[in-house]
Amino acid sequence: MVARGGWVNTIHGNLEFLDEDAARWLARVQRLFGPLHRAGLNRPFGGAPSDAQPYGFASVAAAGALYAAVNPAQRVRTIRLPRLSPEQPINANGRVLFRDVGYEPALEGDTLRLGPGQFALVGYGGFSSAADDLSVERDIRIPRAVVPLRVRFREVEEAPGNVGLPQGDRATAEEPLPIEAVLMPPASGDLRDILRQRDEDGSPARTVATRPMDQVFIIRAMQDGKRLPVEIRYDHVIWSGLSWAVGEIDHAQFAREKPIRLSLAVTEHDPDLHLEGQVYRVDY
Repeated sequence: MVARGGWVNTIHGNLEFLDEDAARWLARVQRLFGPLHRAGLNRPFGGAPSDAQPYGFASVAAAGALYAAVNPAQRVRTIRLPRLSPEQPINANGRVLFRDVGYEPALEGDTLRLGPGQFALVGYGGFSSAADDLSVERDIRIPRAVVPLRVRFREVEEAPGNVGLPQGDRATAEEPLPIEAVLMPPASGDLRDILRQRDEDGSPARTVATRPMDQVFIIRAMQDGKRLPVEIRYDHVIWSGLSWAVGEIDHAQFAREKPIRLSLAVTEHDPDLHLEGQVYRVDY
């Protein structure tokens, strides 16, 4: 929120979960952006996140500039950090002040290379010293590489129970049909499964619910008659809702020489929705 240039910054969640170190970190971020909010120029840049194009928010003042950039794509992407006005100095000798752990962003002049799904904050001028470093985000690990796999999903016309979903997760007549695919595991890496729901026009369709989102978006994996553990991070009530969900299967949990059956479903009561699935090999 602070990178967008607003004076009112809302933090969603329980503040009592913040310890002293986290509170000090938030205060440092506010102090860093404070001069830019008072006397700077704040604008978005880049492409459309809905099209998986890198984008971000820039804040520029006489003292320097800050660029908060995001790569929403499932592959390494490069984004240019543009000048916001003719008076702004050329972006050179910048510094990555903050990033997600894992893939290390590469900054060359005004060009930034980010890993799949990665966020980074870049400083120029008076905001490019080591004193401005904000460390790394260790709760989100960015892979070194994400490779799409050729997997064909199909709607399950027959009884949804055949796709390995528990009775409480099976579709009704008002819910979109589940989809499933069978694949041979890759020779290396973990598996990342992505479930998206779209409306009848093909646009992303967001679901807002008062229950945890893992009860709405369901990702299941079976191998040799046994369910494989799928790591998810959306098993909470999410105020803004979701139009997609991601699950990962650690390579230590499956055998390379046996097929895996993936089953994706939603419990949203809208028969006009349809589901899409994608699978990637992920190397950390």
